[in-house]
Amino acid sequence: MLSLDADERVTKELAEEMQKAAGSASLDGYWIRRDNYFLGKLMRGAGWQRDYQMRLFRKSRARVTDRLVHEGFEIDGRAGRLSSPMRHFTCASLSAAFQKLNEYSSLEAIEYAGSRKSSGGAVILHALSAFLRSYVSRKGCRDGMHGLVLSLLNTATTTLLYMKIWEIQRNEKMQSPDRR
Repeated sequence: MLSLDADERVTKELAEEMQKAAGSASLDGYWIRRDNYFLGKLMRGAGWQRDYQMRLFRKSRARVTDRLVHEGFEIDGRAGRLSSPMRHFTCASLSAAFQKLNEYSSLEAIEYAGSRKSSGGAVILHALSAFLRSYVSRKGCRDGMHGLVLSLLNTATTTLLYMKIWEIQRNEKMQSPDRR
């Protein structure tokens, strides 16, 4: 089975490689690298350059991960990697990027509110860390203005995530029956 998102495309080379892999009985799943495009530019940094996704697998050996955002597939069995990438055309505009940022940060906040603590210091430190990780460590600076914008969006996502975690936790405390 092949699982693709609406913004992903299979290249001719990948299609040929998948046909060969499907005929082999040795593996139960295959990781496929995504070439990620942001605002129309192929990204080479910011953590988007080594993005492998489990997308080709035997349906009987796969299960969907239990995540609200960035769900994927886990394989019960052996998996390998295909060499040809798929193309991922995410965020054609800043407006689309901000909409996705708000939606994803809300879902992640719900997912993490029970396991992560948030405070003013946490918001600041996680935001700063997100920018440095994306722009410096993961070399978003390689992609010029696109890398800077993407790194700032990653920072904004992290900032909103921890602010929303704080809001959820604050609301739970306010509704707690033992609140005095």
